[in-house]
Amino acid sequence: MIMSRSKTWVQLGSAVMVGSILLVACGGGAASGGGKVDAQAALDDLIVKTPSAAKAGSKTSDVSCSGPAPSEFGSGELCVDSGYRQDSKFSFANWGSYQYTGDTFNADEFVTLFGAANVCISGVAANCVLTTESQAQLDKLNKQVAGGRCEGMVVMSALLAAGAVKLEDLQPGAKSVSDLDPNDPKLLKQINYWWATQFSPKVVADTTIIREKGIKGVLDGTLRGLRKGVFATMGIYTKSSGHALLPVGVTRSADGTFNIIVYDSNFPDELSRVVVDPVKETWIYLEGAVTPGQATGGWSGTSGTIELTPLISREGGSACEFCDDKTASQLEVNAQLIPLPADGLLNSLFKPDAE
Repeated sequence: MIMSRSKTWVQLGSAVMVGSILLVACGGGAASGGGKVDAQAALDDLIVKTPSAAKAGSKTSDVSCSGPAPSEFGSGELCVDSGYRQDSKFSFANWGSYQYTGDTFNADEFVTLFGAANVCISGVAANCVLTTESQAQLDKLNKQVAGGRCEGMVVMSALLAAGAVKLEDLQPGAKSVSDLDPNDPKLLKQINYWWATQFSPKVVADTTIIREKGIKGVLDGTLRGLRKGVFATMGIYTKSSGHALLPVGVTRSADGTFNIIVYDSNFPDELSRVVVDPVKETWIYLEGAVTPGQATGGWSGTSGTIELTPLISREGGSACEFCDDKTASQLEVNAQLIPLPADGLLNSLFKPDAE
């Protein structure tokens, strides 16, 4: 289900409608190899550039689509293929409530996120007892994450697919993402962390910019990003529900609509598709589920109810607005939770420009 995406950690429990600040609680050709591109420039390209589909008289995005799509993508002309396949997905499905040992936030994670001096009564990590405000925020997080971990799962899958996180750093012996065991508290801790990054002010700001570009902006952002090897998660919303997906490819149908091929953590055995019409500015997702494991009759929407969040927007962290020291942040959490390449998360997410 959808909750509100708050501007700050202290507002986690507030609720707003689609079109303002949103929180997901769940409910042609592949890029080639080569040198790295500038990460910030690529992000600017996604959130600043005018959508090519918005050009006067344009019926479709100004992109090259040709040749058959891979069988996993279904029918249509291939526009872009990230190379993401079945073994890139988790074998287990998104889950609500609490199913695995270690799938909740605890005091140790708050210490990692914001520092013992800011969240522990004693000011030290050993045997930390959270302050009253920190405990209240922790309780809110655990209540909201119980709605589903779709955001964390698609982000984590994208990080693994991009090579920013290595399998051996998670579970030695795993040959693919599909081999990862959900009973590993270390993996669950990381899924929870990436789920929580949706509250970061930078994530909210960048996502809002792309969402306000409408259907054409989301479609063109997906095409440009994947052609550069840049993953971005997708959020889709109804008036009361929301879900996070991972775009991994795009095809074009004969009628001029586009199929954004996505990984949906609710359906680990297949790739799904979001059909977007840049002329009518509508989208349809037939596999939409409000609750993990429960299918619906499908979702649909217009501009303002679909968005992208580039992975690079999640690097860094969010100010601890409920801490006495409001400059405390998550800046060190990535290195502590997930060993990242020496050159940082930003550049590690980029493969060479295929254009």
